[in-house]
Amino acid sequence: MSHGGSWAGIAESGSLAWLFILRGFYRTFGRRASVALLRPIVAYFFVTGRASRPASLDYLRTLWSTPRGREALGEPPGLRHVFRHLHSFAENLLDRMILWSGDEESITIADHGREHLEALVRAGRGGILLSSHIGSFDMLRALSAQTGIKLNVLMFTRHAVRINSFFERLQSGRNLRLIRFEPGTLDAAFEMRAAIARGEFVGILGDRVWPSEQDRTVEVSFLGRPARLPLGPFLLQGVLGCAMLYTSCIRTGPGRYTATTRVFAPEGAVPRAEREKHAEQLVQKFAGILEDGCVEAPYQWFNFFPFWGERARAPRALVRALALALAAVIGSGCAAGRSATQTARGWLGMETRAPRAYYAGAARAKLYRAPDATSAVVGQLALHEGVLCYELDGDFCYVKAERSGNEGWVLNADLIDRLPRASAPARNVAAPAAPAPEPEPELEPEPDAPAPGKKSVFDPY
Repeated sequence: MSHGGSWAGIAESGSLAWLFILRGFYRTFGRRASVALLRPIVAYFFVTGRASRPASLDYLRTLWSTPRGREALGEPPGLRHVFRHLHSFAENLLDRMILWSGDEESITIADHGREHLEALVRAGRGGILLSSHIGSFDMLRALSAQTGIKLNVLMFTRHAVRINSFFERLQSGRNLRLIRFEPGTLDAAFEMRAAIARGEFVGILGDRVWPSEQDRTVEVSFLGRPARLPLGPFLLQGVLGCAMLYTSCIRTGPGRYTATTRVFAPEGAVPRAEREKHAEQLVQKFAGILEDGCVEAPYQWFNFFPFWGERARAPRALVRALALALAAVIGSGCAAGRSATQTARGWLGMETRAPRAYYAGAARAKLYRAPDATSAVVGQLALHEGVLCYELDGDFCYVKAERSGNEGWVLNADLIDRLPRASAPARNVAAPAAPAPEPEPELEPEPDAPAPGKKSVFDPY
């Protein structure tokens, strides 16, 4: 999967005003006229979409190269098929707007496998709803009201501020909450863990690599080509030990969808030493399901970026010159007493983020000289000692203790984002702290599950 042309770096197109115009047009003239209006809109983005058009064609040609893909498409794909792909996405977006506007009666959803969700709801247990960009995840949100589940959806919103703002205005009163993912923080991880512990569900799309997880991926064969998929959602399931259900919702006709829910991974915590292998097996399984979905609905996989793209390769002489310049800058920074990582991050303008406030969730949590458990131990943290997190690197966070002044790299697993109410002291934070989270009731851990306050959901990271 391309990192240079990553999906997270592609800003949304269009205007929020056009979404409201389309909404007004639908209310006045109905769905059929609105679908007709989509054609000139799609034609505009077809002509101007320098990134989405080639990405769509690459996907369709990749699908055509497989025996099942040729059967699904029927003929070699060209620009006409790309237009159909984009139009299918636009129609999906229209139905999403209709649904969130409260006009559920005009959308028909045939539901299969709801009993798996209802069984967890009756038992008061939460879980992870794994899905993909095949079909419409929003149609699955509509089912949350019918099943009585509280759904939290993890979203990377930085490059879709306008469109997410539009749909948030429409979702007022729904049994749904968005968890915003911000690279470089643990906030979303804590929110997901707390939601599942409350018996709620967290929806995650597993076919895109989050910006902070570029190094935590697995290479799989997808439609006959090597591709990289994220480990994060599958590691999360192994840490929490909750059920993971795969859900999909495919459009089968005008305003008609078929939703399917199946058990993807059963309940049960996975020992730390086995989590990565367990997660890799789940990724391979997910890739197979993703292939099946593309064959079933070839024009409904909405990943309009170079999914199989390669990194751009610079000339060797230029790479060598840049490497020498970077070494000189890092060397001068290290001479001033800073680590190589801190120097590089500062040179690249990555140290503008205010430090985040956390607490030590384990007694005598070790502080390491480097983000590596085999490096020298330079100190310890007392239980519930307040720290400020300045940098994340894989499994580790670089922190400075407020009380003792100790600093070093600590495992993310040894940090918590809030104290148990009975032991929460007054804090005297010298640096900017994270906004105070909304109060939540204390939770009793289930047997064999990670106890709240002891582990971060990203403890294997």
